[in-house]
Amino acid sequence: MFASDGGYLDNARLLLVAGAEVNHVSSNVPPPGNSGEVTALGWGCLNLEMVQLLCAYGARREMLDPLDPEVPADCHARVLETSRWSTQLHHLELLAPARVRQLLVGGADVQASEGSSDDAPSPLGLARAARAQPGARGRCSGGGGG
Repeated sequence: MFASDGGYLDNARLLLVAGAEVNHVSSNVPPPGNSGEVTALGWGCLNLEMVQLLCAYGARREMLDPLDPEVPADCHARVLETSRWSTQLHHLELLAPARVRQLLVGGADVQASEGSSDDAPSPLGLARAARAQPGARGRCSGGGGG
């Protein structure tokens, strides 16, 4: 998914909404700082918004080398911060409302968690925390599209 390379966020979002495989392994030459198998996350790892979007659509975080000095600190921090988030619903704030509905109708677990609530909140816990934020009442933000 070359839209992730170069930060084409809107194009990447359109492809993901249309069903592009976020973890497809590229057969092309890997970008600098990467070796071997490279997915969209490897191509888009220099842009925080792209990293967030790709993770929201299920990008495998282990495909990003945590020791790669070319990856910005904020991108590494986001990957680490969300490493225990096990479902796409964990990234609710980045998903379009239609995608959230699709996940819920498809049986997504709003209680999914990998660990204690401190280091691995459920999607429902994250949604409650977001709703408690000032100005968030009744607002459904989403990553647009889909």
